[in-house]
Amino acid sequence: LSVLLRRLDGMEAQPDTTLIGATNRRSDLDSALLSRFDVRVHFPAPDAAARSDIFGLYAKHLTAEERAELGEAACRLSGRDILDVCRQAERRWVVKLLKGE
Repeated sequence: LSVLLRRLDGMEAQPDTTLIGATNRRSDLDSALLSRFDVRVHFPAPDAAARSDIFGLYAKHLTAEERAELGEAACRLSGRDILDVCRQAERRWVVKLLKGE
C-alpha cells in the first residue's frame, strides 16, 4: 500500500494525466488511499433486471425464467459479485463431475 500511495502522490507531477480508480467494495479501501482522489462518483448496484442480464453473460445455459429468478434473489450484488458466484458454482460442478457424483 505504501508503494501505491507514493506513486499516486507522484502523479501530481504529471499535469496532463488523469487517474481514475474503481471499486465494488469501497469499505475495503484504506482511508489514506481514498484521500488521494478528489472526486467520488457513486453508481448504484444493478436492479433485478440488470442482475438477470449479468447472470445471462456468465450462465448461458440458464433459461430466461431461471435468470430472472436469480436476478430477484441476488439483491445488492454487483456485476463482479455475480461473476464470482457463477465461477464458484462452476467449480463446484466440476468437482462433482470429477468425483463421479
